[in-house]
Amino acid sequence: MTMLYIAWFIAALLIIIVEMNVMTFYLMAVALGAIAGGLGAYFEISIPNQCMLAGVVTIVAACFSFWLRRKFKSHMDKQNNELDRGQRVVVKADKIREDGTADVTYRGTDWRAYKENAVLTPGIYFIVRVDGTQLVLGDQIPTPENADGTDTAAETTTSTTIATDANNTEKDQDPERK
Repeated sequence: MTMLYIAWFIAALLIIIVEMNVMTFYLMAVALGAIAGGLGAYFEISIPNQCMLAGVVTIVAACFSFWLRRKFKSHMDKQNNELDRGQRVVVKADKIREDGTADVTYRGTDWRAYKENAVLTPGIYFIVRVDGTQLVLGDQIPTPENADGTDTAAETTTSTTIATDANNTEKDQDPERK
């Protein structure tokens, strides 16, 4: 009995170590092929047949890995879309491009955003879905400034300033508050 199976198993172990650092399933397929070659060597199959066995197992495992990865990737994309759907993004006037898309910041990253069949205008929008690396935006959210045509932000600032001035005047007149 030759000790060639030990070399196959050592090769499989080294490939698994590399796999753990790289994090792909394809190297795991190669490791499974090396394990199959090692089992063939342990049962004293000829060296060409060991290599053929390792190759066939590697190809089958790589195809299975590709199918498995594709299956989970589509499932994960749907979950990611669900997380983003309904979130709000702000489209700023200086970030709108000539083609109707805009650069927006979402989750700490710059994204390209567009609205289907419409040109973006500055405002706050809902995310409808994620299309690759682009955000598809839905309807614009009405804000107090653009809902009825009046600028309520200016009114709020003015009333806050008046209230603050009144409190400061009371403090100045009351000697115990100083």
